[in-house]
Amino acid sequence: MLWVLLSLLTIAQPIEEEVRALDAYEIERVLNPSEGVAVVIYSNPDVQDRTREAGLLLHEFVGEADFQFMVLVDLRKTMADWAPGYTKRRIQRDLMEKFKALPPIPNRDLEKMGRPDVSAIADFKGETCNQLGWSKPKNQLRILIFYNGKEVNRWEDLTEMQELPDAVRNLLQLEASDS
Repeated sequence: MLWVLLSLLTIAQPIEEEVRALDAYEIERVLNPSEGVAVVIYSNPDVQDRTREAGLLLHEFVGEADFQFMVLVDLRKTMADWAPGYTKRRIQRDLMEKFKALPPIPNRDLEKMGRPDVSAIADFKGETCNQLGWSKPKNQLRILIFYNGKEVNRWEDLTEMQELPDAVRNLLQLEASDS
């Protein structure tokens, strides 16, 4: 009984502080920025195809001033932990391929700096995942949406993919009407 209560407490805890992490380019990212819409998509080797599908649904928003999305790659208990430098370079290569399908950013060296609105974070020890309430790796498509720093949507296993772009669209419209 005590174990059930403790697990419920860890799930229900709202995220109160800024969550910061270094992305694959070693650039510090705020996962729940105080302004705009931020989407965090959880990934691990078992859900990477679903992660890609969710990411593709967000392409229509990339380039909007008040939008960013990050993929948080949970690498706990994987062989990637043995070669973090190689893993980050591989993530950078994968991102560069995806950047080709996105609107260009003038005067920005994407190879060295990535994009400000799309990034990937390799979490080797689970530190960032834990801050978001994801204490154990799962084979589920977990997604968080933050609006002006506050968590507004959380899916522990998104199955209806259209819910994601619909939620982002609604928040961006709200952001536009507030301006």
